[in-house]
Amino acid sequence: MQPAAAALQEGACATTRLSPGQSLRTAVPAGTVLWVREGRLRIDEAPQWLAERCVSASHTLAAGEQHVLSRSGWICLTAPAAGPVATLSLTPPSAPRPAARAPWWLAVRRLAGF
Repeated sequence: MQPAAAALQEGACATTRLSPGQSLRTAVPAGTVLWVREGRLRIDEAPQWLAERCVSASHTLAAGEQHVLSRSGWICLTAPAAGPVATLSLTPPSAPRPAARAPWWLAVRRLAGF
């Protein structure tokens, strides 16, 4: 397993450096935040079906920019061949708050007062 994917599964932020022309393919959950710290980076998101075609959205980010991935799946991160080393951070989506996971009947009990 790749270091970036392992860190995301553990719920930690993964920081990775890509040399010019280097690519990284990794699986990410929906809601993952990708932040480019240095250099430029091209993101090819997980493919999806659209009107009987498989399409993949691509984005190019510069240093200081970030992008939230809307879908789970395999992404490809590529540093341009002509340019500096790209440094990026992948942050997994935050866990839902405990109140959001509470069963509905607990709210009813609180409102009823017992």
